[in-house]
Amino acid sequence: MLTITAPVAYEVIQQNNAGVAMLVVAGTYVDTTVYAAAPAPVTSVTATLTPVRGGKATVATLPLVDGGRFSGLVRVPTGWYTLLLTAGPHRATVARVGVGEVFVVAGHSVAQGDGTYTLDGSTDERVVTIPVDKTSNAYPSSGNPMLLPRQFAPFTSGVYPGPFGSNTHFWAKFGQQVAQTLDCPVAVFNAAFGGTSLRHWALSATGGQFEHGFVNSAKGFPYVNLKNALSQYVGQTGCRAVLMDQGQNDHEQADAGVIFADYKTLVDQLRADSRLPRLAVVVNRQTPYRVRTAVRQAQQRMIDEVPDCYAGPDYDSLTDSDRYDGVHLGISGQEKAAQWWAGVVCETAFRSRAKPYQPNAVPVVPVEESRRALLDAQPEATVPLTSLNLTFVLGAGVMALLILVGWLVANRVRPTQLIR
Repeated sequence: MLTITAPVAYEVIQQNNAGVAMLVVAGTYVDTTVYAAAPAPVTSVTATLTPVRGGKATVATLPLVDGGRFSGLVRVPTGWYTLLLTAGPHRATVARVGVGEVFVVAGHSVAQGDGTYTLDGSTDERVVTIPVDKTSNAYPSSGNPMLLPRQFAPFTSGVYPGPFGSNTHFWAKFGQQVAQTLDCPVAVFNAAFGGTSLRHWALSATGGQFEHGFVNSAKGFPYVNLKNALSQYVGQTGCRAVLMDQGQNDHEQADAGVIFADYKTLVDQLRADSRLPRLAVVVNRQTPYRVRTAVRQAQQRMIDEVPDCYAGPDYDSLTDSDRYDGVHLGISGQEKAAQWWAGVVCETAFRSRAKPYQPNAVPVVPVEESRRALLDAQPEATVPLTSLNLTFVLGAGVMALLILVGWLVANRVRPTQLIR
């Protein structure tokens, strides 16, 4: 029996700017077949990635160790694939897996979705999320990351994106526009929480408490949504950027400096907690009710003064008819928002500056792939080690050391010659 533990179906891994990612392929093999004669021993598993759209056919060999386990990293170009594993007479498949772009949404109800209006989901199967089951989900009452859903699926109509999306909203159409513009798979997670202000986010990010009618700060909300999305999802997939629609509910604060301080506290904390110090943050701009100028001033300061923060959509360009109650987006407003957010993250200038974080960026097996990837993959940055990829990275360190020693011996170089 051949069992795949990674990747999971419809998973998307963040590509680097060279259009490459390292895909974890792992599982177990136990041969329970009854043979008439002793079979030839099976010592490895063959992984074959067949392009469905884009990409390049890729084959790698993963050795079996410890009585039937296999795990390794396969260098995969941007694209949408079917994965086939073979070992002896046994086969196992993952219907779809991709290398492309990954985004996390944060903010208030304009980002989360308010349940009144929503666009249809994506018709491109390459746009995925981790759906939330609203009927049986225990996570909202606890914030416990162990209760988060884990299974990826296409971001179609009626899908609520994990960890906290309240409906499909406009994010599936955003993902579809990105997928079709860049011709790559896209994953979108939604960590927003309606009814919250930047003060709520800053306080909960730093362990503070506050009174609120339906936001439980004692459980770490609203910030715990973003923290969990980054640790539980991005730790597995990598990420291009966090898309923040923040500030509407800070309209009563007249001091732009106070709003800016809360916003910066939030961004500083999320980067510290995730150990992604240069994680790109895209900041929308708006003047709530067209008169609360302090919010927009604070947003612009984030873009101008905080490293790796980028200008997002300008919501002041929405018309009155785009907001059915003066705040939340109707259908026309959502259509514009999807287009504007997609336009920002697809811009060449943004993509050249917003360096993506990737998981598992150091290859382990096979050796030929590892040597080549070490020379030419050159990922921009990597996510922190997780329980899944720690073993792989430690193995990579051993391999790199062996390669270095071999090079030193071949070139008769003493170690002291490397020190200047």
